Formats: sequence, structure tokens, C-alpha cells
Amino acid sequence: MQISIIPRSGRRCFHISLVGWRLKLLIAVSVLLMAGLVRIGIGIATSDAPADSAVLSWWNLGREEAVARELGALRAKIDLLESTLSAMEGDIPKGAPAPKGALPPRQGSPAQPKIAPASTDVPEQIESLQTRMQKINFSLDRVISHRESLAINLIMGDAAMPIHARQSSGFGRRMDPFDGNPAFHRGVDFIAPAGTPVFALSSGVVEWIGPLGGYGKAVIIRHNDRITSLYAHLEGIEVTTGMAILAGGRIARVGSTGRSTGNHLHFEIEIDGRVVNPRPILDRVRAKTITALVVE
Repeated sequence: MQISIIPRSGRRCFHISLVGWRLKLLIAVSVLLMAGLVRIGIGIATSDAPADSAVLSWWNLGREEAVARELGALRAKIDLLESTLSAMEGDIPKGAPAPKGALPPRQGSPAQPKIAPASTDVPEQIESLQTRMQKINFSLDRVISHRESLAINLIMGDAAMPIHARQSSGFGRRMDPFDGNPAFHRGVDFIAPAGTPVFALSSGVVEWIGPLGGYGKAVIIRHNDRITSLYAHLEGIEVTTGMAILAGGRIARVGSTGRSTGNHLHFEIEIDGRVVNPRPILDRVRAKTITALVVE
């Protein structure tokens, strides 16, 4: 066998003769190389299972550690919430009713369920934490409901209806009148002709007057350090900032300013910066007004 090597530059070519011992040496090297490759392939094939097992073990170990850390952080947060709620519930009478719609904690669950260590079954730990969170949510709703009731009682003594008109839209989820998408309505609307008088819900101090984004021209009255009422889409404002106002005092006129589809009053109440449904409060004011008229 003869191999000729011809360079691209066109220079002198080389000739290699593979005969005799040279040919045998080439064959031997080729056989050894093939045998080495086959052995390497067999080694890789036989070591796949241990390698996969090692990778899976490492993955599971890392996942278990991450879950354990997450559960530990969640337990710490729940412990903090429980201690905070214990302090908050100290001023609530034992006979105070639970908030409407709230569900009591599951019967038979301990007040302080013990959490299993991280090495036990994770679903059991999650279920135990969910039970504690259910109790916390129930207690938190009860605290908020009680404090809101106390705050509302402070302004109910001389409360008056903000407008004498028919309610056209309620509090909560509804379809947006502009784009038709679901939206949260923060107050209640009363449909009335332009210029209809608007009155203060209760005594307080005028905190804001003027344009307020989509509310248009608005008035905000602070009744105490926890409660404010807002009157929006007004045509005219008849009070000034910092002015003291009595319950039932005239403060503005109905209009259609801001993001509005027509003349109406948008009315909402905030307690501790949290918007609440004004309907129960207005129902109490209305019932109180009717009772007073009957007595007279």
C-alpha cells in the first residue's frame, strides 16, 4: 500500500509506502484505538445509572432543604401573627359576635398545633400551618369587625343621610360602565339631578376639596382619627378646607365631573384607611331617621 501526499501549494509531493512492518504497525494502532473507544463507551453506559441516581439524590436533597427553610420561615411568620392577634384581641369582650360570613376554625383543632420537624411528611406540616392560618384569619376578621363597629358607633349619634335620592349602584364587584370589564366599586352611587344638595354624614372637619382624579370634584370629611367620608362627581362645592361641619350640613351639589356617566353622587367611607361598605351604615341612619319621625 502506498499513500501519496500532494500539498496545495504545488510543491514536491510525498510518498509513503505501507508495506511489511509499517502496514502491521498501522493495523495494530488502529485495533488498539478501536478497542479503547469501545471500552470507554461501555464504561459510560454502565455508569449512567449511578450518575442518574447521584443527580436525583442531590436534587431531592436540595429540594428538601429549600422546603424546610420555607416552612421554617412560614412558621415564624405565623407565630408572629398569633402573638400580635393575642394582644389585639385583649380589648374585645368575650361575648362579641363573630364577623358576618366568617367561618370558625375547624372543630377539634388545638389552639397551638405542634409542627412536626422538617424530616417528616411535608403535606402534614402544610395542613397544620393551614389550620393555624384559618384561625388567624378568623380572629383577624373578628378584630377588624369589632374595631369598625366601635368607630362607627362614634359617629352614629348625629349621623344624617348624605343625599335624599335613590341608590343606583352598590359596593363591591361590578361591570365597569366604561369598558365593561369587572371592576371594584369602592362606594355607593345615588342618581339625582344636577344641583341636588349633598350633606355631611356626620360632624367633622373638611379635609379635602377640589379635583381628585377620576372622582372629579370631591369633598373629604374627617369625622375622627379613624373615619373619613368622601363625596364625589360634584358640580359645586360649598365648604372650604379646614372648615368644621355639623352632621346634615350642606356641603356640595350633585354633578357629573370626573369619570362619570351622568349626574350622580358617589359616596364612600374609609375606616383606618380601609374602604368599607357604606350600605349598613346608611341603613342604620335611615332607620334612625324613620324612628325619629314616627316618635315626633
